[in-house]
This record gives sequence, C-alpha cells and structure tokens, in this order.
Amino acid sequence: MKRELPKYVYPKKGKGSTVYHYFIRGHDKPVRMPDPADPAFWTVYAGLVKGRKPLPAGRSFKSLIQSYERSERFQRLKPRTQQDYGKVLAWIETTLGQLPSDKMQRKDVIRAQNESTKGVRFANYIVQILGVLFEHAIDIGWRDDNPAKGVRLLKTEKKAPHVPWTPEAMKHWRENAGELELQIFEIGLCFGQRPGDWPTFVWKNFDGTGLWHRQGKTGRRLYIPCTTRIQKFLGSMPREGLTMLVSPSGQPLRYRRMAEIMRAERVRLGLEKHDLHALRYNATMELAEAGCSRDEIKAITGHTTDDMVNLYGGEVWQMELAKKAQEKRK
Repeated sequence: MKRELPKYVYPKKGKGSTVYHYFIRGHDKPVRMPDPADPAFWTVYAGLVKGRKPLPAGRSFKSLIQSYERSERFQRLKPRTQQDYGKVLAWIETTLGQLPSDKMQRKDVIRAQNESTKGVRFANYIVQILGVLFEHAIDIGWRDDNPAKGVRLLKTEKKAPHVPWTPEAMKHWRENAGELELQIFEIGLCFGQRPGDWPTFVWKNFDGTGLWHRQGKTGRRLYIPCTTRIQKFLGSMPREGLTMLVSPSGQPLRYRRMAEIMRAERVRLGLEKHDLHALRYNATMELAEAGCSRDEIKAITGHTTDDMVNLYGGEVWQMELAKKAQEKRK
C-alpha cells in the first residue's frame, strides 16, 4: 500500500476498515492528511513538502483564503493588487471565516453584498473577490461552480471629474505652500505619474536629467526626462533619504501620509477642489498644449491606450480644432 503513496506519506489503520494517512518527515510531528482520493490531498501535500504548515481541517472560508493566498494565482498579483485584495479577504475571513465555503449559494453572495456597511464600492468588491475565491475552490476540487459569477454589481455614483489646477491655483500654491508640500506638487506635475507612484521615486534612479521609474499599477518601466523647471528644482532639494519625498524624520514618505499632508494644505489655501490626481491631468494637458502626439504623451504618462489620453488632453485638442474651424468659417 505504501508504494502507491507519495514520499513521506504513510498509512495507519484505524477502527474497523478505516485507514488514515499521515505526513511524516524526519523528527517533525506527524500531520494527518486528507484521503488520497480527495483533491485537497495534493494541495496539503505540496505545502508540507515546501515546509508550510497544513491548512485547518474542513472547507471553511478561512481554509479557502489561506489556500488561495499560497496559490500561484495570488502570488502572481502585483503587491498593490495583493494589498487591495487583502482588505476584502480580511473582511470575508472575519465575517464568513468559519462557514463552509463549499455550501455557499448565489443568494448568500447577494446577501453578503447587500449587508456590507462599507459602501457600494466595497460591497461590489466583496462579490468580485468571492468570485476569485470560488474559482480557486474549483481549481482545488472543493466546488464545481462559482455562485458569485453573474451577480449584478450595485450601481455606484459617478465620481466627480478631476478638476485641473488653474494657473491662478498653481501660482497661489507656489507662493504660499510649505516646503514639503511644494516638493510633492512639483514632482507630481513634472513626471505626470499616478500619485501612488510619487513616494517610490528614488534618488539612485535620477541621473540628473531624467528619472527611471517602474509604474506600480502597470509594471511598465519608463524613462522620464525632466523639464528645465523640475531639473533646477530637484538640484536644489536636499537628498536626505533614499526617496525624493521624505517625512520630517527623514524616512520615506508613505502615500497615505502624503495624501493627508496635501489635503490639509489644500484646505488651508482654499484649493480643495484640485486634488493630487489632477496634477497628472495637468501634465497631460501641458503636453497636449505643447503639440505632443498621443504616442509622445503616452511615453511620459505610461498610458497604454488613447482613451485616458483623450480624456485628459481632449479638451485641449477640441479647443485647437474649434479655433481652426472658426477661422475657416470667417
């Protein structure tokens, strides 16, 4: 019988005709295994061979989440995506952790969505992450279906569009903002990246005329030349840490803290309507006003399609075309 079992797995006869299987390696404590006919057997076995502790018994959501987080499907996700998933996975484990994941039905998914108290967006995210978990459950043989598939997402209110910084707002900021707030502003405007990327700009990737950067969302590696203004501005900045943006203590500035600092300063200066992401909007508009093509703009911003470039720079192009049209009309 042992010859039919994988390495380190041994049978042990129980009462009557029952046979249990244990993973035994060296002096480690024996670990009871699922039946070899159960698809979960190989998931547990692979983890034990790699030195991982076994998952809790049963097919609870807690077990499913732990199995998913060990899977290649999860490990392939970008760190930012893993972090976003983690917030919902924590909610699912707290709320549904001890319930059997293989018994959940479509109506239960809808109820979890409707009973969420964290807003519409989070409620929809619950459905999406449950769908991911159930796909993993199918992969490991715990389910034959995905009850979250096809569940309609709740309608969300459309976000108000980002309001570009006006020349007057920029002038007011540059004349009155604090030193750190001004650094954040100039770096965000020049490089045209998403605010979440700004705290990751490191001095070693700056060669004096441009910055090498790998985008957090897309993973694309870009070289972004500096404008004359930012090149001079960066040259005057003290290099107190590894990153361009540092906290007063000299530690890398975290995104959340950066957003809090900028929010407080915008309120103080009466510029609440101009948010951080609007600086990416402004960078795109400035490139469009300078006569850059869509491909040239994408080389700076890292956009992969024309859609977002058109959204940000479309007003500029529309104005230019309208002026030409009216000139012909004259």
